[in-house]
Amino acid sequence: MQTGTGQQAEYRFVLADGRIRHMESSGGVIRDSQGRPLRVVVVARDISERKQAEVVQLARNAVLDQIVANRPLAAILDDIARRLEAIGTDMRVSILLLDPRSGLLTSGAAPSLPAFYNEAVEGLEPGEGRGSCGTSAWRGEMVITADIDSDPSWAPYLELTRRAGLHACWSVPFKDEVGHVLGTFAIYHGAARTPTRADLELIEEFARITGLAVQKVRASDALREAAAVFESTRDGVLITDLAPRIVAVNRAYSEITGYSEAESLGNNPNLLRSSRHDRDFYQAMWGSIVETGQWQGEIWNRRKNGEIYRSG
Repeated sequence: MQTGTGQQAEYRFVLADGRIRHMESSGGVIRDSQGRPLRVVVVARDISERKQAEVVQLARNAVLDQIVANRPLAAILDDIARRLEAIGTDMRVSILLLDPRSGLLTSGAAPSLPAFYNEAVEGLEPGEGRGSCGTSAWRGEMVITADIDSDPSWAPYLELTRRAGLHACWSVPFKDEVGHVLGTFAIYHGAARTPTRADLELIEEFARITGLAVQKVRASDALREAAAVFESTRDGVLITDLAPRIVAVNRAYSEITGYSEAESLGNNPNLLRSSRHDRDFYQAMWGSIVETGQWQGEIWNRRKNGEIYRSG
């Protein structure tokens, strides 16, 4: 008796509740000693967890690539939402951002929700509106509404949710490294539904990816803004490490001192020393910088052409 060459295939099944399962099957023909087929053996196994892990990793990689490419935050969030929606047939994602200045929730991405619903979400305070979405931002924890129609917190908004065809909402807040809420990541469904453990793990993973994207893009934007201020200020600025070595200078610094950026970087800032201050003065200055992170005062420096000038 012998087994013939096996065949392998992957399938995607949509369950009655809209969830998707991935299966992998392999099979072969069992033959007798004369090579005649006796029966076919097929082995199938559920590979949904592996597929889910692959989707999460691909989403994480895509976010990092887009951050490096300086794509707008709105485009990155839209991509995240669409990647998750592609996993399920009845899944609509809403990403709300908590504005750090106004403290209001604004729509970050919701590619499959009606425009009228997204407009209604704009400007909400974390403790109000849309049950799960506003409440999870306010509480700082996951809020699950398996049936919007029967949940009292959604009662004032049933006309809106029914018009949008929304009947379940699972919402997770995403936070920064110190635990401050940055926004919420919500999944809506067109039918009442309670999440499984796998569902909760998936939404939490995508919430973490969203939090990563928001933090990285905002940090990058802040650096660009700081760089613009650094270059545009009329005051001469130099940045050093604690060696100390000059690691950055702005245009005004070069105009004031006569030293170009290339001549300054990597050098000790004592190249500006005028000899009008003694050793104790510089020790006290650097001591203050190391201990308190700052020093304020006036100092005499020397330009590249030898001219002495005072700055403060």
